[in-house]
Amino acid sequence: MRKEQKAQLIDSLYEQVTSYPHLYIADIGGLDSVQTSKLRRLAFRREVKLVVVKNTLLIKALERTGIDYSELYPVIKEQAIAYGIAFASEQEIDEMNILWASMLAMTRAVKKLKCVAQFCLVDGNRLPQDLHGAPVVKGDAKSISIAAASIVAKETRDRIMADLAKQFPQYGWDKNAGYPTKSHLQAIDKYGINEYYRKTYRPVKERIGQNENSQSEKC
Repeated sequence: MRKEQKAQLIDSLYEQVTSYPHLYIADIGGLDSVQTSKLRRLAFRREVKLVVVKNTLLIKALERTGIDYSELYPVIKEQAIAYGIAFASEQEIDEMNILWASMLAMTRAVKKLKCVAQFCLVDGNRLPQDLHGAPVVKGDAKSISIAAASIVAKETRDRIMADLAKQFPQYGWDKNAGYPTKSHLQAIDKYGINEYYRKTYRPVKERIGQNENSQSEKC
């Protein structure tokens, strides 16, 4: 498909998304031609407009609407066949690095599913050794399942940071979600770090080194 044709299709999708009161998104990648034809006939009989489109084009059309994807968080959790949420601690990340800690957290999340995962799609270019599946580069733009998982992961993290911000308001975690914004780094310089910081994270590591050097000079 040429660039101009893609742009026209995105425009058309945007108009449809914004003109209908209800929108339902489903991954039909697992349907064969017979099942897809049956779905089309059923939608026609029920006067439901069915549009089959690539995930990447739909996402671009949705991005124009300014939809707050956080609203999808409870919907995904309610409608998903199963989901698992797991973590790697700050200590584990410091010990094994962020990549391998992420692999560990993915494996833990799959083990928390209420059903057996037959095939796992992982966003990125690596797959945990204990999982059967495939990595998908830019997966959140190619797979509805990965996109849904990304929303759940981000919203879970943001909510945890908002709760922690009540205990440690000086860091502004409810606003920066832990990311190294200018005001956040200034807060670290002023108040130091606590047990939730990763000591191997470069902005933190640099400040720990600066503080140690400063204390040595004072001694």
